[in-house]
Amino acid sequence: MKSLTGIKNNIIPREKYLFGISYHCFVPLTINNKKLINHFILFCRDTGLLIKYDEQNKTFHYQTLPICPALNNFNRYSFVYLYDYIFLFGGCNVNTNQRTKIVYKYSMKEKTWNECKFTLSMETYGSFAILSDDDTN
Repeated sequence: MKSLTGIKNNIIPREKYLFGISYHCFVPLTINNKKLINHFILFCRDTGLLIKYDEQNKTFHYQTLPICPALNNFNRYSFVYLYDYIFLFGGCNVNTNQRTKIVYKYSMKEKTWNECKFTLSMETYGSFAILSDDDTN
């Protein structure tokens, strides 16, 4: 890894980050199960961004992505990405401390959110998720 220097627009657009970016989802963009070089997705509270880095010009480009409406005020969720999807698990409402066991799926290709038909066995927040090497668990 090497630090980037001389970046022209290195400030991430933000909405309501009172304390910076935390409890976020940051993954590479995949389309047709292939990672796009220098393309990333960031979800944090009420902000969704597609981040593209242009190595030649040393610039970042940002595109707003839809956020999951049910997670508008939620944080402390865990996530994994598999193929062209991001799965968000659980979370905690920042205003009411309400926790959830619902799982949401984001399609990187379609740029849409859907609630999964299955749920977690218990409400959870502040956890993390790990995908097995064979992508089955």
